[in-house]
Amino acid sequence: MRKTLLLLTLIILSSCISINENSFRKLDKLYSNRIIGTWIVDASKHTPIPVYIEYFKDGTSTVYFYEDFNCKSKVYTSKQFWKIYNGYLYYKEINDEIWSEDKIIEIKKDSYIMQSDKLLYRKRGSICKTKISK
Repeated sequence: MRKTLLLLTLIILSSCISINENSFRKLDKLYSNRIIGTWIVDASKHTPIPVYIEYFKDGTSTVYFYEDFNCKSKVYTSKQFWKIYNGYLYYKEINDEIWSEDKIIEIKKDSYIMQSDKLLYRKRGSICKTKISK
């Protein structure tokens, strides 16, 4: 009887884990498709800073940091790899070995929220006063 209960418990736990993994895979795929494109800091939630993040389908991204909101003078450009796995966005600079991670709260078509050391709000759009120089 004990062996039967133990076996039944293991089967139930195994199926719960499998369902959870399938849910993450579906959500990861959805988020991976939604994140493709250009994102900026949501000025309604943060102090706006002139930073653009472009996510590409091939798992790379480029982050552009500008001196001011004219976006004519770049301060720094970071080339990165990214991936979404189990509800987290992982990213690292191409020549780096250490991955950073942010927990995904939600990714909609026009905005996303992630949890790092604080909540990160991003949206699609432009904060530059002139055309962006890349």
